[in-house]
Amino acid sequence: MFKQVSLRRMNSLVLSLMILPLLPGRAPSEPSNSHSLRKDIRISKRSPSVYITFEGFGNAVDPAKTKMLEDGNAVKQLRKDRQEHLNEAVWLRLHNNTRWAITFSSNSFYSGPRTIIYSLSDGSRAFGLGEGMKIDLQYSIEEADGKRLEYSGDQSFGSLLPPGRSIVFSVLREHLSNGRSVYVSFKFEWERLEKGVTVRGPEHRMYFRASDLP
Repeated sequence: MFKQVSLRRMNSLVLSLMILPLLPGRAPSEPSNSHSLRKDIRISKRSPSVYITFEGFGNAVDPAKTKMLEDGNAVKQLRKDRQEHLNEAVWLRLHNNTRWAITFSSNSFYSGPRTIIYSLSDGSRAFGLGEGMKIDLQYSIEEADGKRLEYSGDQSFGSLLPPGRSIVFSVLREHLSNGRSVYVSFKFEWERLEKGVTVRGPEHRMYFRASDLP
């Protein structure tokens, strides 16, 4: 009699365990904000999240004239009467098509009437670059064989680009020759610790390749 009762209870327990996963309810591994995660992070679904487009050819930026504090109204270009430097630069436009701000390194800190005060998702506030500002952006070069070289000035500042905005910057034309590519490393606004310190994590990159030139 004891063996029959034990066997009956065991069968009932096994049946309960088999039915339990089939009961309605959320799986333990499903995140509570799954609906928000499925929402497209892009503002315009016709374009990539963060990308670079060709703007034009022009004079290269003169690093000797770049100041620590700039307003982004105009870059300091090499003199136009120096014919050897005409069309030495490729001007590019960096687009932030995400719902968050992104940050990257520049050779100057930008402030002035064209910048805005942007409220970050963590409640803090920071200077944000205005639409179409021309900035001296730091970028890296990738050779055709994959070798990488950083191209930047002696000083580095964090610049923040709010959602839906774009800025213009230049790269030397030789950095897009012989199969080379240039890329800009960036972070999303939520990849930050308190007081603006950047979290160490995956590196995000925006590429522009020689093959993208017209």
